[in-house]
Amino acid sequence: MAATRQQQLAAQAARKLTPEERQAYGGALITGQKVRKVRPYFSSTRIQATTTTGGGQTTVTYTKGTAINAFGYGINDPLVDAGYLAAFGNATAAETNLQQRGTTQAGAKVYILGVSMFVSEMSEPEILARVWPNAWADVSLDGVNQYMMLGRLATIPQAGGMYGSMRSFLLEPAIAESTRFHPFGSSGNPQVSNYKKLPEPITWNPSGQADAAFRIRIKCERTVSYQTVAARTAASGIEAFTPPTTDGSEGTYVDMLWNLHTVEVAPRSQGVG
Repeated sequence: MAATRQQQLAAQAARKLTPEERQAYGGALITGQKVRKVRPYFSSTRIQATTTTGGGQTTVTYTKGTAINAFGYGINDPLVDAGYLAAFGNATAAETNLQQRGTTQAGAKVYILGVSMFVSEMSEPEILARVWPNAWADVSLDGVNQYMMLGRLATIPQAGGMYGSMRSFLLEPAIAESTRFHPFGSSGNPQVSNYKKLPEPITWNPSGQADAAFRIRIKCERTVSYQTVAARTAASGIEAFTPPTTDGSEGTYVDMLWNLHTVEVAPRSQGVG
């Protein structure tokens, strides 16, 4: 049986090679060595409302035209572009697994098959319920121009997180309670790893090529707000209720973790034989 090309290369490696043979051997090994794998890519964004107070009440407002970006930062980068306050600090591995902003891992070419969103458990459902019908998300491959509209936020399936009902820090609770639960229906069932399947895969290229600056952009088209009732003090049989008064505190934000469902193709070393 004729020796395979890899067997021939291995035989050549077993003896001393001339410089010409070594060059040909190395080139043949590199050719076609690409590894395909599933790698999750994720990036967090925040819908951060502003607070104003008066008469013991708090009004939280999210302003029309506010735009935030997912995948526009890497670990240790500022998070302001993603909607966070500067005081929150820089990104960690809890916010993203990108090492550099908008760039694939280790020079890989990434084929994006779908998108899902995970709403953090500490998010304020009253803000989310008001923003979702008035905000949309799209995809940009250069950080500027729209490549694909994903649609209203309410149509993006969730793969986990807020589902059914969540605790609200804004709604007036019952007399014997300090917080109140807000019924909330997500887009799809998070228990089945739900995601939005794209009509065709999006190619996210390595840095230095076209279509290499991937972003998911979120924009709210209408100003939304909510005014709480006045704070109440504790008494016999009465729990205190203190609405949030500071931007960044619980009850003033919604965290959305964006997940890409991908297949990654990258050049990698592999043995001969």
